[in-house]
Amino acid sequence: MCAKRAFNKIDHEIMCALWKWAKKRHPRKGLRWIKNRYFGNETTPMGLCCTHMQEQTERDKVFKTA
Repeated sequence: MCAKRAFNKIDHEIMCALWKWAKKRHPRKGLRWIKNRYFGNETTPMGLCCTHMQEQTERDKVFKTA
């Protein structure tokens, strides 16, 4: 297995775990709301999970590995 495929698999597993956590954290919210809140909106590209803090730094973001 090449490194790119390995890192893509790791990215996929992390995103699945984050998505599962977000759905469990907000059971009464819709999928679109969860996606916009954590996984992308007009300022955040899709596939980048971000926290919502007043002063967000690079340390507060989860980046794709591949």
